[in-house]
Amino acid sequence: TIISSSQDWSLTTQSFVATVQPQTIYHVTVYLFAKTGVPKCPIFPMGFAFGPIGAPQPICYDNNDHWPPIINYLPFHYNSVENKENLHYQQHQLEKRIHSYGYTYDVPFNIRAEISSNFLYSDMMVGLLNRAGNQFIICKKFHDRCILETSAVRADYWYVVLFEVSHNQAQSLGCQNFTFSIDIVPYTTTPAIVASVVTAQQLPTTFDTISYLKFDGSFHISGMYSLSYRQRVDFRPQHESILRASVLNGGHSEIPVEVVDMTNPANPVSAGFAFGTLVAILEPFTNYSLVFSAPYSTAHYYVEISIGRLDGYVMNQHKRQDSVPLALAHPDSVQRFAPSTCKNSTLPAHLNIISGISYHSVDELTFDSRILLDPSGIVTSTTFKLEKEEYLFVHIDFEFLPSDLNLVIKGLKSTLITT
Repeated sequence: TIISSSQDWSLTTQSFVATVQPQTIYHVTVYLFAKTGVPKCPIFPMGFAFGPIGAPQPICYDNNDHWPPIINYLPFHYNSVENKENLHYQQHQLEKRIHSYGYTYDVPFNIRAEISSNFLYSDMMVGLLNRAGNQFIICKKFHDRCILETSAVRADYWYVVLFEVSHNQAQSLGCQNFTFSIDIVPYTTTPAIVASVVTAQQLPTTFDTISYLKFDGSFHISGMYSLSYRQRVDFRPQHESILRASVLNGGHSEIPVEVVDMTNPANPVSAGFAFGTLVAILEPFTNYSLVFSAPYSTAHYYVEISIGRLDGYVMNQHKRQDSVPLALAHPDSVQRFAPSTCKNSTLPAHLNIISGISYHSVDELTFDSRILLDPSGIVTSTTFKLEKEEYLFVHIDFEFLPSDLNLVIKGLKSTLITT
């Protein structure tokens, strides 16, 4: 018996929602209707989410929908997180909610739109539909969001369409919150002023969703994100956990970030400045906020965030050492991640580089995290001398949650490179 299936074969994305019973075996079948040009081994993204029956918020508090504003000029920029707007809509039984707004574009344009929702209860997408209805450009799925990005869209009357992919289940109807950002700029072929759209992602407003902590109590994200002043992400871990966050701008300087216990917001649990890194031990069933002190204007930063459960973190002598700089080292973190037996292995004291001959070295290094009791915070170092101008490539690989290593190359008079 088929209990549910995807319902809109006109879309390139298929989605379904179903209520399942305990102690019952189910089978999920994926069909491929082959056409010409299909590769022998097709690759496609696919996601599942399971959770308790019932919407987190059954009724919108204001009994109204709150959709993004209409587009009425170019270039156009909107970001619900930046504006601190709580976008939401009320779901209805056996109805896919759709919201659209149109605008006449007199010139070709570039567009980037991003929508993020709680996938388990609301599979939202964004698309671009022309007036004739014969061209529909839809977003692509990336983890917990859907991104529409295209350039040189021809001048016409276009609708920006926000829509649910599948019908809703009566047991899980509710008020669904989502975030949305959109940038539209005129397209130009002039090389000096090529118009482009913003490529930074948006952080969610909460980590308490199936895409983050609600799956297994841990997650890891990294990439270029758009941050505004005092932007925050709320979350409530269910397990004792460790958090590490790093925020850098294009100049590789740090952006202050802090973890706040919402029962005592005036005193941060942990705050990071040195090396742009923060690390904190989180107590279970406590409401926290991760707060970013970016400048007043919205800008783009490289953000990396990881939260992991301490009870399930199995130590590995070679790959799970803690290397938090001393200024940021949480005492519990150093003790938790310090292996009982670990032999420190270091770089040679001096690299013998001969002019005109390529030098190549690959080393697997380990260190006991208690080495960080040294105020310098230096794990290992080496020296080298160049007789003439040379190309230099250095790569370090480490696991971000227990260790955030930094590389510094110094000359006699100045620092050359800092990562």
